[in-house]
Amino acid sequence: MATKTETQHTASFIVSEANGNRSREEVTIKSGQNLAAGTVIGLHSGGDYAAYDDSDPASAYGILIEATDASSAAKNAAVLVRDAEVVEAEVTGEDANAKTDLASIIWR
Repeated sequence: MATKTETQHTASFIVSEANGNRSREEVTIKSGQNLAAGTVIGLHSGGDYAAYDDSDPASAYGILIEATDASSAAKNAAVLVRDAEVVEAEVTGEDANAKTDLASIIWR
């Protein structure tokens, strides 16, 4: 029997968030990115949102809520940015600097 691997589900990394949409914002993911839910998103030097990379003087902006395929064109996406708790093991791309940038998010 073939083995199946379950991928990250939309918002599965969120433990809790503020009421309504207070914890979320919409951003436009830069073209050329195919990102999984739970990826840390950075605001890069050109004003573009893409996967966080501490080597590009980027600051972490939030955590992508749903998988977003912007490989052929820029795409809008919801990002968790404040007043929330997340499961650290289900978030990708975070480092100490990202956690500092995302200080209003609690990492469990």
